[in-house]
Amino acid sequence: MRPLVIGIAGGSGSGKSTVARRVAESLGGASVAFIDMDAYYRNFSQLPLAERRRVNWDHPDAFDYDLLVQQLGTLAEGRAIEKPVYDFVAHLRSARTERVAPADVVVLDGILLFADERLRELCDVKVFVDAEPDVRLIRRIRRDMAARGRPLDEILAQKPAWREVFALRADPSSRAYLDPLHVGDQEEIRQRAAMMASVDEGVGNLLSALEETRQLERTCIVFLGDNGYFFGEHGLGAERRFAYEEGIRTAFFVRYPKLLAPGTRIERMALAIDLAPTLIALAGGKPGAHIQGRSLVPLMRGRAGKWRESFLMEYYNEAAWPWIIGMSYKALRTEQAKLIHWVHKEGVDELYDLAKDPYELENVIADPAYRETGRKLAKELRKLVADAAGL
Repeated sequence: MRPLVIGIAGGSGSGKSTVARRVAESLGGASVAFIDMDAYYRNFSQLPLAERRRVNWDHPDAFDYDLLVQQLGTLAEGRAIEKPVYDFVAHLRSARTERVAPADVVVLDGILLFADERLRELCDVKVFVDAEPDVRLIRRIRRDMAARGRPLDEILAQKPAWREVFALRADPSSRAYLDPLHVGDQEEIRQRAAMMASVDEGVGNLLSALEETRQLERTCIVFLGDNGYFFGEHGLGAERRFAYEEGIRTAFFVRYPKLLAPGTRIERMALAIDLAPTLIALAGGKPGAHIQGRSLVPLMRGRAGKWRESFLMEYYNEAAWPWIIGMSYKALRTEQAKLIHWVHKEGVDELYDLAKDPYELENVIADPAYRETGRKLAKELRKLVADAAGL
């Protein structure tokens, strides 16, 4: 008899393996075979280790679907298979295999399980496990640094400016700061969500009051944050003043029916310093020369013309956390790339190709192919720093 095949998909760290185990436990006396899709990564043995580390392991092309389909077919015929074993440190298929006997039920889990039509057809039951992105990220970081043996040094190879900071943060004395904030665990995320629920309630009260007094439709309402948060991205948690996307991209919502239709999305680079000139313009005034930023009103009207192509980010090291030592930086972001210059550290600057690497995982500052890009960004950074200083 053909086994029952249960396919469980979901994002990395969503809890697929946990669901698979619970499914098996609920099946009573039935025999169960577990197949994890992570065992079927392609064997890129022809690539050097440095290139294997740059492979996008969350893309369908990273998986050997043919072998997985073949071995599932073998199990369906009642014959055992030799499941491959993947080495997540060397990023290679191991020489050893794991024998999997045929069973009444085959439970198969993987992040891109349903990307292949043949696998979708083989699965009698399909399950998708959903979880909040922040929760999944924390789980993945913990897994990668523990079960999969990826050392901290591999992270710091891309971001060497953080080596001293991470060492100081690991000191037991830092727990007095980290523990009350629940840094690095799911309680932190729950508390942040509760805080935002409170903010939503306050905004709702303001909207209700404006509606009751018939002022809502002629009021410009701006909802934005001063910075983002790190929930494990780049190994960071409490540190939130840094130039990575998670720290600099914030909510920026505007409600003003006179100029903006519901659902309007503006893709141009808007900054918090644009708020003052925007509100001055909406009130009928003209921003003075001392006002930084640009009015967003032309963007709202759809007549912006030439817009900013880059912007400056600056941070002056302060004592918010005792382990943040010498981390002052000046950074530049364009639509396509980002350069981070660490003011007090030598030889640890960072350059990211945001078009190819939106999560800023690979620092290409030393890549010869990006030498000209780095030179142009450094020139633009010097210009913006001078402009900001009034020079």
